[in-house]
Amino acid sequence: MLRAAGRNQGALEAIINNPALALSYEQILAVMQEHRNLPYLVRARYATLMSRLYVDRDPQAPSPLVSYTRVWSRVTPEASDLDMNSADFYKDAQIPVCTTGFKDLEAFLLSELPKLADCKDASGKPSLNGTPRIGQLELLTSLVAITDELVAFGFFVPPHPPGQESDFSR
Repeated sequence: MLRAAGRNQGALEAIINNPALALSYEQILAVMQEHRNLPYLVRARYATLMSRLYVDRDPQAPSPLVSYTRVWSRVTPEASDLDMNSADFYKDAQIPVCTTGFKDLEAFLLSELPKLADCKDASGKPSLNGTPRIGQLELLTSLVAITDELVAFGFFVPPHPPGQESDFSR
């Protein structure tokens, strides 16, 4: 799986399109959402798979941070340096991508993160001040990492009415 890190398209294609592995976006998300029957550590590992195989890869590119200066200009996203059409190796490559715009993943993260992977304090409220287990901490770490990646790629942007620019694009 480490070979798929760093946006290695060849490794991603080999892993995602391998029938023996058969890990689709929907299957990985389903395992991440299964909180009744799976240990936290297994769900954490699948969250890492989601990051490596579907979130941190082309066509996502980090959105530039807003510069806090007195003069505002239009913010333009950074283009990806990978041209899938330029290399002969990738001409016939069909690497599945997320077709939902990660809206289902965003909804899952927004509902799951406040629960703190079921970590509770002495009074039973969600908190890390109790005695969290390693699996719970691993799951939280992986969910926060995916959230961080999605924010960096420009997701979690609230919709604005058609014809109106958002405050961030002025």
